[in-house]
Amino acid sequence: PKYCDLPNGFTPCGWKAAQCILRLLIKAIPKNEDLASISILWQWIVCLKSSDPALIEDTNLEKAITIFSDISFALKKETKVYEQVVSLLLPTLVVLACTYTKTYFRQKSLDAITNTCMVDPETSIPVVLPILFPYLNDNNNDACRLGACIVMNKLFGV
Repeated sequence: PKYCDLPNGFTPCGWKAAQCILRLLIKAIPKNEDLASISILWQWIVCLKSSDPALIEDTNLEKAITIFSDISFALKKETKVYEQVVSLLLPTLVVLACTYTKTYFRQKSLDAITNTCMVDPETSIPVVLPILFPYLNDNNNDACRLGACIVMNKLFGV
């Protein structure tokens, strides 16, 4: 990754090590425990459960999206963590991918959505689609409609 793509204070080598550690932490959470069992991690990404992501401060949002898009690779099907992510965080990520003005946030949200949906499409897609459809039908906002089309294309190749 380029230095500009890294969270503040990380070198490429340091961020790669942090990614591995975070993914191992996610994989190590027992099936019946949720993300709150790793309180520091939950504190970093909890802002993504906001019903209005526009109210989240950009620095917190950047940290949360960067971390979540990286740990989304480690999610496991039929776990409490996955259920929590799908129900609490995925809706906000869809809104961000469709509406946010900053490309970095849209792309990282799209990465997180894609990774999360690949784990268990039968659980995640029914959460994504009802949020996505209003943006696909928004004839007054081309940017949001384009964002929704990009999400659809990434998930379904349409």
